[in-house]
Amino acid sequence: MGKSYNVNDNVTLRESYNVNDNVRRSSVKERARMVDNIADHLVYKFKAPNSRNFFCKCAWKLSEDDIWTAYEKAHSPKIEYPLKYFITLCQIKMSKTS
Repeated sequence: MGKSYNVNDNVTLRESYNVNDNVRRSSVKERARMVDNIADHLVYKFKAPNSRNFFCKCAWKLSEDDIWTAYEKAHSPKIEYPLKYFITLCQIKMSKTS
């Protein structure tokens, strides 16, 4: 049998860097900006500036799809109080994700 070579024999190891360090910091800032944008949009749509903190919490914990699906359900013709229904849907969804 012939001699087998290890491909890692010729590799020199250098100092390792965590490539996620900068990504994580920038993505948190980006995520916070996105949360603020979603919350501001919901404040505008519902005309409810007092609910902004809750909207921020929703935007941080839930996916954007979940938020806008809840928004659409809350604005169906059968719903008498859309904001109350939206808050209830989001609370249920957040309790499931926790």
